[in-house]
Amino acid sequence: MWSQRLLFLDVFRGLAVLWMIETHVFDVALAPVWRSGWLYQAVYLSNGFVAQAFAFAAGAGFWLATESSPDLRNVRSPAFWRYGRRLAFLFLCGLWLNMDPFSLDHFRNAGPGGQAVTWQFDILHLIAVTAFAALLLHLAVGRLARRHWVYGFLALAVFLTTPLFWKMRPGEGLPLPLSLPLMPIPPSKFPIFPWAGYFLAGVFFMGFLTRARRPERTASLLALLAIAAPFAAFWIKECNFTYPGMSGPWADWYPSPGHSLFRLSGAVLIFALLFLLERRLSARNAAVRFLRLNGQESLWMFLSHVVLVYGSSYTLGVIDLYERRLTPLEVFGMTVFVAAVCFVPAAVWHTFKKEHREHAFAILCFAVVAAAGFFMSY
Repeated sequence: MWSQRLLFLDVFRGLAVLWMIETHVFDVALAPVWRSGWLYQAVYLSNGFVAQAFAFAAGAGFWLATESSPDLRNVRSPAFWRYGRRLAFLFLCGLWLNMDPFSLDHFRNAGPGGQAVTWQFDILHLIAVTAFAALLLHLAVGRLARRHWVYGFLALAVFLTTPLFWKMRPGEGLPLPLSLPLMPIPPSKFPIFPWAGYFLAGVFFMGFLTRARRPERTASLLALLAIAAPFAAFWIKECNFTYPGMSGPWADWYPSPGHSLFRLSGAVLIFALLFLLERRLSARNAAVRFLRLNGQESLWMFLSHVVLVYGSSYTLGVIDLYERRLTPLEVFGMTVFVAAVCFVPAAVWHTFKKEHREHAFAILCFAVVAAAGFFMSY
């Protein structure tokens, strides 16, 4: 049963990372003349759910990791430190993306703007920090039979207190690495409030479904609630309801709990539907295998497509190769191209990692050491 659930979650991750590739290509490549009309608005609206789904999937994976490894309740166990090492690697990958150029000399001489970019709290940082906090919490509540409710209440608390935190701006006066995770948008991109709530909600809903007596029936109910949630959120908004900490019913929609509920509903709907389809998901199906591998190598797919689409100080992005922006059909073709270019090395690495686990770990260690050496010397 665990293998089936892992398959369904990998498919969810795979959909999320491919959706993210489409979102980034769409945002930077679509010509201005096409940025109007109902179709553009529909795609633009749907793209607003992708990062939430990515964080939600990471939270669901955290629940499965803690369920399948009781040793994570022991801070002295090798499993605990292996998981912590993975989170540290994830955080470092986020820093690597932010440091452009990847140079100690540039980092030292960067002005306030450059420092803000380097320490920007992105989705990888958010997942790594929230997962580490959830891991520490797991040490305290790991033996509780219904511990998933703890994560659910925390997710709700994050969503409900986001307007208050944004109004108070608690990060002001702190160093950039500590202030950006607490600051509103802007200047932060993925602040802990409300974004940690999506990760914690993933932990809760995965635990809620896997602990339910009738999981299929529960998933069906969650799907219906996820469909109804946006209507409820916008109805409350239309009622001129002013949430505490907000300046008015129409002001600051982004930090409101209604907005968080609206965005969360998309991730919950896809999650519940895939859960209902888990018995029909077959690893022999080519499409399922493709999505599953994208999910299992979602970190590589994320890192490689960001560099490929946006470029860096050392490489040109694919968008830079065009003198004009693209039509919707060309955007679709570019999305397929970027996904394919990223997928091929991901598939090769995945196969190598399965057959030569120790060698793969050694290669990763060498890559980290080599990157650190390049950073220090350049």
